[in-house]
Amino acid sequence: MPGLIRGGAVIRERPIFRSDQTCKLRRVTLLVPESCAEGLRDLARMLRGQQRERTGDPFGWRKLSSSAELMVDPQSGARCAIRDTRQEGRERYHWTVTVVGVPEPVAAGRAGDGATARARAEAALGAYSMTSAGNR
Repeated sequence: MPGLIRGGAVIRERPIFRSDQTCKLRRVTLLVPESCAEGLRDLARMLRGQQRERTGDPFGWRKLSSSAELMVDPQSGARCAIRDTRQEGRERYHWTVTVVGVPEPVAAGRAGDGATARARAEAALGAYSMTSAGNR
């Protein structure tokens, strides 16, 4: 609501036009106590970062938390997940490939680093997708 409401914050909005219309932006001016300003700036930075992650590759790896990533295959619906167990050594990253309706993972394993875990999960997903395509 634009304007001042009983001593509350003043909010003004202006649309920001960009050539890329897939990303609608809105500039918001918010008058708040000075002690709150830095926290709101931090929140805005965090929200922009999350938006960049969500609008990246829609079928690539998505970070779910500081210790988990997920990728979904659009054709088969199979899901690859990687979890950082924080253990030392070659078994730190646990990866799985699961399919909705199948009680057990179709593939699983462990790796010492995230890149290797992603590569192995993607290879297992590719193998599953090829075999499931042949069964359709």
